[in-house]
Parts: sequence; structure tokens; C-alpha cells
Amino acid sequence: MTTTTLDKPQVGDLLMDLTGDLGTISLVETDKEGTLYFVLWFNGFLQGYTTAHKLAEIERMRKNLKLFS
Repeated sequence: MTTTTLDKPQVGDLLMDLTGDLGTISLVETDKEGTLYFVLWFNGFLQGYTTAHKLAEIERMRKNLKLFS
């Protein structure tokens, strides 16, 4: 029997949005309403800015990165 672990996003994970911009998770914050992942962008329109995203958006950005690697 194999054991599986959830591959939760962590600080330092690389992401790519639908336009090809790259960013990294810089902070993970959890409160009673859920978990927010803050992404610091390296290039593109949001270069140098940090945006907050929910888990579903982060998972979509992680899949984008896997498609191009």
C-alpha cells in the first residue's frame, strides 16, 4: 500500500498565469474565511507587485507551469 500526501502550495513555489507571467508564493495566510496565497510577480504587467489568490487559482497557475516545463 502506498501513502499519498497532499501537495499543498508553499512559500517559494513558482507559478505562471495564463499570460505567461512568472511569480512566486511569498506568503500564505490562513484565517477563519480560508487560506490566501500571496504571489510576488517577476515580470509582466504586475512586475514587482504582490497579489492575493485563493487555492483554486493557485492550483490553476501551478498546472500552467507544468504544461510548459
